[in-house]
Amino acid sequence: MAIGNPEINEKCTVLRQELKVWEKQFSAANGGRKAGRDDIKANATIASKYKEYNQLRDILSGKAPALEPSTSARKPKPVAEAAQTPSKRRSIPAATPKKLGNSTDNVHLAVPSSTSKLDFTPVAVRTMIGPTPKKTAS
Repeated sequence: MAIGNPEINEKCTVLRQELKVWEKQFSAANGGRKAGRDDIKANATIASKYKEYNQLRDILSGKAPALEPSTSARKPKPVAEAAQTPSKRRSIPAATPKKLGNSTDNVHLAVPSSTSKLDFTPVAVRTMIGPTPKKTAS
């Protein structure tokens, strides 16, 4: 077993010794037969010792977190609060952004037609630039 809390190590060792003594007594009383799962479950005190022993072994091996002291700083909930069903939180939908101004105010911002685009291009440039060549010319 790993070296951990000395109190846990000592408790684990004591439990193991008690369990071994019981196993030997059981074996002697039952003609050399080892105790099975059903035999252990039939004896409540031995079953609880096995359970505690396995928990301590898991803590020492690192499989389970260490036991915390039972005196915690938590306060129990008041009975009235615990008995009441919590209410559902209502979410407020996100507001949609508002448009700036009326749609009639933005008429001058409309996309110009293709003929008005050509009005801004000098005549010399319009005649020099041809259509865009195809990617695969034949």
